[in-house]
Amino acid sequence: MVSQSSSSRRGLEERVAGTRRAYEDAFESDTRQGVRRLVAESWDRTVAAGLKPGEPPPDIDITDLGDRQESHPLAPYLPVLRSLLIDGHEDAWRILAVTDMDGRVLWLDGSRAGRQRADRIGMQPGAAWTESRVGTNAIGTALVTGGPVEILAAEHFITTHHDWYCAAVPVTDPDTGRPIGIIDISGPYRLASIDTLPLVRTAGRTIEEMVRAEWNRRDAEVLTRLLERGIRREDALLVSPGGRQVWGASDLREGPASTLDIEAADWGYHILHRRAHHRTTHVRLRVLGPGAPTIEIGERTIQLTPRRAEILVLLAMHPEGMSAEQLAQEVYGDDGNAVAIRAEVFRIRKDLGGHLASAPYRFTTKVDMDAGHICDLLTHGRVLEAIAEYTGPMLPQATSLAVELARGELHESLRRAVLAAGLGELSAWCGNPAGQQDTEALRALIGGLPAQSAQIPLLEARLRRLERELG
Repeated sequence: MVSQSSSSRRGLEERVAGTRRAYEDAFESDTRQGVRRLVAESWDRTVAAGLKPGEPPPDIDITDLGDRQESHPLAPYLPVLRSLLIDGHEDAWRILAVTDMDGRVLWLDGSRAGRQRADRIGMQPGAAWTESRVGTNAIGTALVTGGPVEILAAEHFITTHHDWYCAAVPVTDPDTGRPIGIIDISGPYRLASIDTLPLVRTAGRTIEEMVRAEWNRRDAEVLTRLLERGIRREDALLVSPGGRQVWGASDLREGPASTLDIEAADWGYHILHRRAHHRTTHVRLRVLGPGAPTIEIGERTIQLTPRRAEILVLLAMHPEGMSAEQLAQEVYGDDGNAVAIRAEVFRIRKDLGGHLASAPYRFTTKVDMDAGHICDLLTHGRVLEAIAEYTGPMLPQATSLAVELARGELHESLRRAVLAAGLGELSAWCGNPAGQQDTEALRALIGGLPAQSAQIPLLEARLRRLERELG
């Protein structure tokens, strides 16, 4: 709602006059000519609910909010909504209303004059602004349709609302995929603008992105604690409070309860654990990050020398198998010695038993390599999980060309996925040791945060320090 040019004001007044004629025709002549379909359907629902045109609504249904405000998921984002929708418009009688999915007004913000005007039509905290209580309005109609709604002047069902304009959008919780509240801007119709609904939609998307970033942060924190305990992916499933699968073996959801243990985690997350006697033997190759590479066979963990780790990575990358000569070429280059490779593989096979075959050398059991799992996660768009599991470049000391190329390709693929994702992924990456010096990601994170975010000064200081250190 902003100041209008003369031509815009004339156009607005013509639209308002059109809504008044359409309202009179609809309820005097029973015709819906000139009435938007969304409005006509809302009027029909309102009449079916017992309200009558031209009559005041029943007494406003006001409920004591109790702890509804404090516990509502949109509560932390009120300052952002005020900054986006109210600041700078206090003199325009613009009113910001935030409701829950029952249509109860949880918060009302705006100028004193605007709030007094809203109070006269019953728009106040605790009031129900559903269609069945106050007729067609942006909040109540958005609750029904699930999409953005704007209502102008006599498109409102109640005649005392005909001097008003309102624009509302639902806000969806990314954890459940279900709406959690409505954001609404209301005020005198004379201050309406074609920019109002797009502005409210942008504010809604901003809040959804911030909610998503918070869930991503929680996902990463809970998952990091889980991984620090050494829990294996195939034996556990981390589930969010809304039932979203965060990480782990999806088959655990379909399995009988008798095979599972359930553990509560922070913020309402829970972890499904496969009971020990229902587990199968898995081979896991751990080659990411600065620590010593290992291979896990069931409950047994074997620490690998750098050379043996390179050999096993190459075999994991070639499930069809490799000859001693091929391995020698990849590991040692043109000076490769097949005899030395055979000696190394002989010693490896003593540790791995029947999990490694010869002629050609190959794994006989499906190998879960952490580097390969990162690739799978990126393929399926699960960037946040990939960040949480990426502890650093693959075999950073390896010198074979094939491993060097694979190491660089994996790291760059993850970086590009992060830069193409949202704020949650950028924040997680910039907090991961592998991404803490990524100045491009830092710039993207700073540019994507709301201008009033307290993180920005800290991130900018970090960026300046990195730019000095890296030249």
